[in-house]
Amino acid sequence: MSVQVQYTIPGWQPTQLTERIAPETTPFRTQMEGVAAPPLGSVPILLSLNQPPPGDLHLDPPPRPAGLPNPPPAVERWQRRDRIASHALFMGWFALDLGGLTPILWSFIERDESVEMLAALTGQRMLFNYFRIGGVNGDLNHEFMSRLGDWMSRAVSQIESNISLLNENEIFVRRASGLGVVDTETALRYCMTGSNLRATGVPFDLRRTHPYSIYNELEFDIPTRTEGDCLARYLLRMEEIKQSIRIIDQCLEKMPDGPIMAKLPRLIRPRPGRAWSAVEGPRGVYGAYAISDGTDQPFRLKIHDPSFIHLQAVGALLPGHLLADTMTIMASLDPVMGGVDK
Repeated sequence: MSVQVQYTIPGWQPTQLTERIAPETTPFRTQMEGVAAPPLGSVPILLSLNQPPPGDLHLDPPPRPAGLPNPPPAVERWQRRDRIASHALFMGWFALDLGGLTPILWSFIERDESVEMLAALTGQRMLFNYFRIGGVNGDLNHEFMSRLGDWMSRAVSQIESNISLLNENEIFVRRASGLGVVDTETALRYCMTGSNLRATGVPFDLRRTHPYSIYNELEFDIPTRTEGDCLARYLLRMEEIKQSIRIIDQCLEKMPDGPIMAKLPRLIRPRPGRAWSAVEGPRGVYGAYAISDGTDQPFRLKIHDPSFIHLQAVGALLPGHLLADTMTIMASLDPVMGGVDK
């Protein structure tokens, strides 16, 4: 069985390591990132398990969800809105760890807009349960599109205003500069991905290096910096917000009409074998490694979460700094404990 064949099973409960423990649990409800990235939750697991080519499942996903928040064949709009919400909250928490209060208030305004927008679509503010194998739970409604259009009309100016609040603050800039410097060799040795790796000058992004979904049809840049310090990681994430807005705009233009769900059997039994797949999330590479023994229950499921990987590097970044710098360095890596314990 090729390692490129991806699948997922109804009834699977994604955990770090599963061996027939809880086959009756509600699928896809594990909240990996909690308040830090509410639109995504456990979706990286579902996306990484459901990426094409789904050869062994004989799926034929409809084209319309290419612009919808949907695993096959694309997840662009939902993922980009999630990245924006995640990075916006990062800005607030990062500033709060350095002693600033106002940015976190602004960040929660941005997050609440995301939550309300997605609640209009799903009816829930936290565990949206919108994704399905082969599609999504429902089509986009008028309220969601109205909220999205209103947000898009002022997104760029609002983001610029939020960013300038910190970029023009001399205390913040001097406090974050030169702290927790990571060079390229160290970042690769610790298997860093996402913004933390790109802040060292490595332009690695799964959406470009191993394109999935319809990313090869979209135009966007992969921002990088070479300083590798706390300030570089912050500035890089702010630039990624702007690129996410570009992607959302293109998805709105390219999304076709049509069905939103593929026809699926009641139970899916992948042939015996193993598979690995990953997607580019707000914090780096989210992956899932699964083993099937041919039944409708998983034999094993292993989650690869970037927060767990990045947290290991804290010990290497602290020597030579003050104790007061610990929170700044750790916050710049943007780990989420909900993903670490998975």
